[in-house]
Amino acid sequence: METLQEPVLKFRYAIETQDHSLKANEELVASRDVLKRLEIPPPEEKFIDLSADMLKNFVFVTAASSNHFDESLDLIGSIQEFMPERVIYYYDIGLKTGQVEILKKLCGVKYRLLNFDVYPEHVATLSTYAFKAISIKEVMGEHSGVFWVDTSIRLKGNNTETFWNILQVGNGMVFFVSAFAHSNFATTRAEMYDFLPTDQEKMKDLGSIGAGAMLLHNTNFVYEHYIKWWVLCALNRYCIAPDGSRKFCDHYYTYEERYHIYRNCHRFEQAALNILVCNAFNHDKSTIYTLRARYWLSIKRYKTVMFKLHRCESKIT
Repeated sequence: METLQEPVLKFRYAIETQDHSLKANEELVASRDVLKRLEIPPPEEKFIDLSADMLKNFVFVTAASSNHFDESLDLIGSIQEFMPERVIYYYDIGLKTGQVEILKKLCGVKYRLLNFDVYPEHVATLSTYAFKAISIKEVMGEHSGVFWVDTSIRLKGNNTETFWNILQVGNGMVFFVSAFAHSNFATTRAEMYDFLPTDQEKMKDLGSIGAGAMLLHNTNFVYEHYIKWWVLCALNRYCIAPDGSRKFCDHYYTYEERYHIYRNCHRFEQAALNILVCNAFNHDKSTIYTLRARYWLSIKRYKTVMFKLHRCESKIT
């Protein structure tokens, strides 16, 4: 007699640190269909070992709705300028028809429509930022390395060898944006800790890593410590966006206010990212701050015309 499988699977985050064990109060739930689609877990043969070849084998991924489309064009232009051989996966999360037609003519761009219908309802609410982890994981099913870039990112060069040492420290991941003006504790709703627990006291003295640009490879370490739980959190509304979440924080001025006091706001995917990274490296500031490659890009949160766009009229997307 065939045994019926449950339509959903449940996961409970837990981690052993040097000081103590942490186990989540709440479970993260996902349907078997979604887990299969996102390859959670991936086939063993898709895991890769650390090597300098990682720097040759990554693709770019970004996503935009119509209000960020103009801003995204210079992101594309900067990649075409400095790394023209790289593919750019561009996820449509609310573009207009004319914008899609422009994208499909740009060299190196692979257009993707994020299929919100196959994911939990909250993923279509863009202010939860759940789309980011999901888009990254979709492409990681096809490529061993993914370089996520927000639409505000502008590359400043192409010397990837400069962050090989960082890739080794991060066991396959590099970050490029910091938000050291505040701690992650200051910008994380307490309810997220029910799903992704951490040592909150240690988080108070760690500047927050930005989620706007990151290079991630399919190493076992990156999957087990970060990607798996980041995606599962994104699939669960009360993990990624607890009730009462808002992006904008109360004003802060002193170090105490910026680092040690919760500022009545929530940074969604960035908050989860920081919890997982800090847990993976036992809140060691010297290691975590080393994971960031400096001076490799700039941030322009508005339309710019810094780069010439290259069009390939005959390309097939």
